[in-house]
Amino acid sequence: MQDNASFVMQSAAPLMTRLRGLTPEQVPGAIGRFSDDEQMLFLFAVLVGHGQDGLSGCSLEIPHRLASPGFWEALRGAFQRLGDEDMLDLVDRWHVAVQPALPADGSDASTDAEALFRVRDRLTRLDPATMAVLDADFRLLLPAALERMARHLRAQKRPLHA
Repeated sequence: MQDNASFVMQSAAPLMTRLRGLTPEQVPGAIGRFSDDEQMLFLFAVLVGHGQDGLSGCSLEIPHRLASPGFWEALRGAFQRLGDEDMLDLVDRWHVAVQPALPADGSDASTDAEALFRVRDRLTRLDPATMAVLDADFRLLLPAALERMARHLRAQKRPLHA
């Protein structure tokens, strides 16, 4: 049987394809049209795909997602739906850790180039010790989270991207 990481990422590939060629302004609307399960899979795949260097690396690769309050809400919802309390806790701790890099007023800076420049700059100055702990926890929790997601996908009667 295919390993969990490959299976999850292969399952998410058609969703990623649907987003190719869209402008940054169009992406949130397209993701909003995904079913709940598709959104969950997409967010999970984003986290796994950009988390090769842990959450600190993920933060630097996708600052536009971190700068969107909707990202955090949707990511929390995905792990709640999966019943993954450990990853939910990790997402909450990650959000707290990157909060100093995000707009103080909580606004969505995901499509504002100037604001994103500031977010990226601030992300590079986060406490390295805090981010190292989050990275280690992410690496520790990821195999079980992948297993949970793969089990969820395999239990579906039809592929999520159909």
